[in-house]
Amino acid sequence: MADVDLIGTSEVPDIAEMSFEERVEAMVAWFHDNFEDPAQETPYDGREGGYQYIWGGPHEAADELNDAFDYEQYEAEIEAAVEEIESDGLADWAPHGRRIREMEELADAGPPPLPLEERLDQLRGELDELQNFVTQWRGRGMIGHNGPPEEAQLSITDADWDEAQESIEEVRAELDKPNAIDAATPAPLEKAESRFRAIAGKLWAAVKEFASPLLKGAIAKAGADFYENPHAFAMKLEHAASTIGSWVIHLHQLI
Repeated sequence: MADVDLIGTSEVPDIAEMSFEERVEAMVAWFHDNFEDPAQETPYDGREGGYQYIWGGPHEAADELNDAFDYEQYEAEIEAAVEEIESDGLADWAPHGRRIREMEELADAGPPPLPLEERLDQLRGELDELQNFVTQWRGRGMIGHNGPPEEAQLSITDADWDEAQESIEEVRAELDKPNAIDAATPAPLEKAESRFRAIAGKLWAAVKEFASPLLKGAIAKAGADFYENPHAFAMKLEHAASTIGSWVIHLHQLI
C-alpha cells in the first residue's frame, strides 16, 4: 500500500458579515467539505470494534466547528449547524476522502485549486455527466444485471432521482444567469448540494456492500463495470457538490 498523508482542513470562510442563517449554512458546507460518513471510505472490521479510523477520528461536528470558528462569538450558530449536520443521526465522522492523498501525489500536487470562476465553467460539463448517470441509473434499483441479493440493492428511490434531475436543471439555470458567479440565487444551489451529497452517500454505501466478502460470489456475475460505476457516480456528485458549496459561500459573502 502506498504511503498516504492527510491534508489539513480547508480555509475557514469569513462569516462576519453574514446573517445568522447564512453563517449556519456556511459552517455546514465547510464541515461537509472536510468530513464525511465513515461508511464511505473508512475501513470496517467488526472483530475490532467497527470502523478503523486509520486517518484520524472519529470527529465530532461540535468539536471541529468550535475549533474552526469563534465559539464565544458564534455559539448559537455553531449549535444550529451541529444540529443540522447530525440531523440524520450520524455523530462520528471521518476525514473526507479527498483529504487523503498518496505521498507521491502530494509531491506532484501542482498548482492550487482552480479559481471559482473556472470551477463553475467546468461544472457545466459535470452536470452533463451527472445527467447521463441519472438517466443510466434511474429505475435500476440494484447493482448488476443478474439479480444480486437484496443487501446489494440501492436505497435510492424514484423521488431521489426526481430531485437530482430537478437540481441539475436548477443549477444549470443559475449558471446561465448573466454574471452567474455573483448573481446566482443561493437557495436552489444549497438544495442541490444537499441532494447530491445525500445520493453520493447512498452510492458509497452500495459500493461498500458490493465489496463485502458475503456478496462477492453473487455480485461477481454482474461484472466489474457495475462496481466502478457507482464509485465514479459518487465521486462526480461529491465534486459537483463541493464546487456548488464553494459557490454558495462566495454568494453569501457578497451579501
